[in-house]
Order: sequence, then C-alpha cells, then structure tokens
Amino acid sequence: MTSLNDMHCHLGFMTNGEQVAVDACDAGTLLFCNTVSPGEWADARKRFAGFQNVIVGFGMHPWWVVGGNLVSRGSKERGESQRAARKQLLERARNRDVCENPQAELQRADVLSLLEEHEPRIIGEIGLDFGWSHADSYVEQLNMFSAIASWAAGKGGRLLSIHSVRAAAETFEILEDAGAMHSCACVFHWFTGPSDLLKRAVKAGCLFSCGPRMLATGKGREYVKAIPGKQILLETDAPPEQGVPYSFAELRSELESVAASIAAIKGEGVLDTIAETSKALLNT
Repeated sequence: MTSLNDMHCHLGFMTNGEQVAVDACDAGTLLFCNTVSPGEWADARKRFAGFQNVIVGFGMHPWWVVGGNLVSRGSKERGESQRAARKQLLERARNRDVCENPQAELQRADVLSLLEEHEPRIIGEIGLDFGWSHADSYVEQLNMFSAIASWAAGKGGRLLSIHSVRAAAETFEILEDAGAMHSCACVFHWFTGPSDLLKRAVKAGCLFSCGPRMLATGKGREYVKAIPGKQILLETDAPPEQGVPYSFAELRSELESVAASIAAIKGEGVLDTIAETSKALLNT
C-alpha cells in the first residue's frame, strides 16, 4: 500500500501529539511538524526527539511576527472604518512609508542568531499574510521573511514550507531575489495565489502541499490538475485549533481523502510519486 505522509501539520498544537506520533509511526506515516515560532520549535524538538517519523521544522509564522504598532490589533474600530484603516496602512506599507516596530528588529536578530547556531535543514512554517487581520505587520513580515529566505538560500539545501495569503507576488519575489528558488526546495502550503503565479512557481520547480481545504474548492482542484505530479505533496494542516486533542485516525482519514481526490484528478500512479518525493525531501 502506498504510504501517505503529512507534509504540513502542527503536531505541537495537539495536546496528545506524542500518541498521534506513535500511531503514525506504526502506520509508516511521516509527519512534517511545522512550528509557528522559535520557542515552539525548541519545545517540539524536545517533545518529539524520540520519533524518527516526526520531522520538526524551524518556524516563524507571519502571525507571530512582532508588529502592528500603527493600527492596533485590539482596536475597537469595526466594519468599514476598520477595513479602510487597514487598507490605507497596507497601501502605505507597500510604498515603504511605514516605520518598522523596533521590537521586530530584535525579534529578527534573535531568529537569525538561532538559525546560525542550529542551522536547521527543515524550515516551516514561514511566509507572509496580508489578509486584513494581519496587514498592520506588513513591513515586519516582509523583513522577517526576506531575512529567513536569504539565510536559507545562502546555506542551500533547505526545505521551506511557506504560508502565503494575499501575498503570492511578494512571496515569490522574495524567494526569487534571495536565490531560494534555486538553492532550496520551496513548498507552497495551500497555495491560493493567482494562476499566473502558479505557472511561474511550477516552472521554477516549487512544490505544493495540498490539503482538504484546497481540494474542497473548484479553484484548488484546477490547480492540482495544473501542477505536475512530482511537485505535489499531501498535507492536513491539522489540528483545526491549538491546544486540543486529536487522533491519528482523524489525520489519516484526511490524508486518505486528499489522496483519493488527487488520484481522481491525476491518476492512481501519482500517489507513488508523491510518497517518493516526500521521503526524498525529508531525507528518510
């Protein structure tokens, strides 16, 4: 039976993550455990050190990047006024007419120091999120992601799991300018960008981890159809929320559903290719 490996999950968010890891090991399933901050990465490394089937990524998720000092995330503004404020900030930030939060500089220095000290080969989750809830940290996100991408590109041979929401063009540009497209394996997690950027990313050799939410949309299924089988990976992005119990049975069910959907689009043979690609990327 073809192995189904989860190339983007958050095992550290599960209160019973160790049991899920045990059950996954028994089933021959690899788990790419993405983390959202260096602190969570350090905790997850210790927590899952005894599991050869769990590969923990060094994470700096855009939601956890320090920033947003100009428009408070706790603002009492609602509706149109809040959206207008965020839109104005986003436009200013894109023109670099916004000063970076000083705390973000310290955070970025700490992240780069940890990268130099530990030199992780597996990195994720990193990226950019310019949805309305996170537009106020636009500049800080750009600087953090650029710094990590440049570090990874300089070292080479890294695997990057990348979050990109309403930021496909900027994400692609940073990876390309840094040289990460050529020296690293860049995996777009749940890609939702425009089709022209999908084509460019495919041509550049990027990979795409596809999960239940992506396969639930017509756009997502069309994208799977357009991506070569050797550049497709499976993911669950489980669990649905932080600090909850989960089960390998639930995770496995999601993987099987995604695999069935992809096989229906690309043919059954693609699942063997996906399994081989996953193992090669994780060096297992």
